[in-house]
Amino acid sequence: AAPAHAVADAAVGAFLHSLSGALKVASAVALLGAIVAAVLLPARPSVEEDAIAEEAMWVSGARRLRATPSVGAAVVGAARGTVYVIGREGEWAHVRADETNGWLQQPFLLPAPSLTQVKA
Repeated sequence: AAPAHAVADAAVGAFLHSLSGALKVASAVALLGAIVAAVLLPARPSVEEDAIAEEAMWVSGARRLRATPSVGAAVVGAARGTVYVIGREGEWAHVRADETNGWLQQPFLLPAPSLTQVKA
């Protein structure tokens, strides 16, 4: 029984030695992967301001743009023709008209005519 016990101890020792080496290699590969990912991958997606989706709309008539979404807010400019919707809040739309940004009530906005509709 003593020789069999010695062989079993040797086998367990060899297994543990090889397992220890494999774990060291695997941890080195994982660490290298984490370093490469930290260096090469961006922390957050880069978004250009111009990449913000703006929806083209048509203003019925000439309308006043307000500083805030309120009828009593100060007038910051006027809009007519095509405007670009930046955001919405309740019944109000935050729009860009030429070089002016302001708030306009959504009922005054209509879908912008396409170029094919204008040419026809």
